Amino acid sequence: METVSPPLPPALMQRLVMAVMVHGIPDSQVGTAFEILVHALRHPLAYVRELAVVALAELPLGSSKRIAALVRALQDDSARVRRRAARALGDFDPPAWPAMGMLIAALRDVDGSVRRDAAGALQRFGPLAAPAAPSLVALIADPDMRTRAVASATLRSIGPAAVTALQQARLHAHAELRARIDEWLSRYALAVATTPPPGETRSLSLYSTDVLPPLPSPTHSVSPETASKNASETADPSPTLS
Repeated sequence: METVSPPLPPALMQRLVMAVMVHGIPDSQVGTAFEILVHALRHPLAYVRELAVVALAELPLGSSKRIAALVRALQDDSARVRRRAARALGDFDPPAWPAMGMLIAALRDVDGSVRRDAAGALQRFGPLAAPAAPSLVALIADPDMRTRAVASATLRSIGPAAVTALQQARLHAHAELRARIDEWLSRYALAVATTPPPGETRSLSLYSTDVLPPLPSPTHSVSPETASKNASETADPSPTLS
């Protein structure tokens, strides 16, 4: 018959977390600490479960066991625990490949902070996060500005596969999302067009999609000389395009 351990008191959990994150624990005790933390993921108090996630993320143990435990935490009843788990999974290097499917599912979480941190975690996967692109597209019209920014950055890290997903989503998108998609595609196209060749060093400020110059109206023809001049004048609060 399996023996059920009593729930770990919050004060002891705090001490264990401090030991893992600040003081360190002997190698001989890492396995025991892992078992305690995994058990704590079923603690009745969400605060304790959240502490367990924090400690699991830093425990000096092979990533496969910790990733499996954190993936389970992504399904916790508490949004704070789910958010912590998503954030922790995004800190693994190399990326937490076994968690990618659950992180994609978390992009549809009812809690906005979970969606945002799941999107941020997927940025670590780069182009291999292409299966997440359709779910990320919806987030670029999220009411929260930070979520929109993180989703947009993750789509950029995915690259061409994200462009395909955006173009497909645009066909059936509502007006607000369609406008966001058009803006993203325009900025991405300009960033690609102005990216310096490999090995050429230039000021990164001209190539950041966060500080792009205003896009010219499609009804105007802009010469390469004029475009270059306008790009160099982006510091002007009211640049004009001819």
